[in-house]
Amino acid sequence: MGNFLIVSAGQSLREALSVAENNGVDPKAVLDMLTTAPTLFPSPIYQGHGKRIVEDTQAAPFRQRKIPLKDVSLFTKTAQQVELSTPIAHLLSDLLRSDEARA
Repeated sequence: MGNFLIVSAGQSLREALSVAENNGVDPKAVLDMLTTAPTLFPSPIYQGHGKRIVEDTQAAPFRQRKIPLKDVSLFTKTAQQVELSTPIAHLLSDLLRSDEARA
């Protein structure tokens, strides 16, 4: 479950920084604003992954999609065993598969 949350956080952060950059806003400034205490996300997940995203988008976390895809799939299978719906996990799985196909 923790890995599912890490993948979710990393994907969301990557998208947010990409939107900032493509709108002419320095992604490093956005990352600093989001992760420097006291703020919304002063945590190692956002700080560490965000730093790698900002420094080199090609070396961004989750560039290698197989492990995050495996983790999201395991999360989904676990939820299915007790008949729970996991729409975010399904969306993440679709995004990771799409990114893997483009790589």
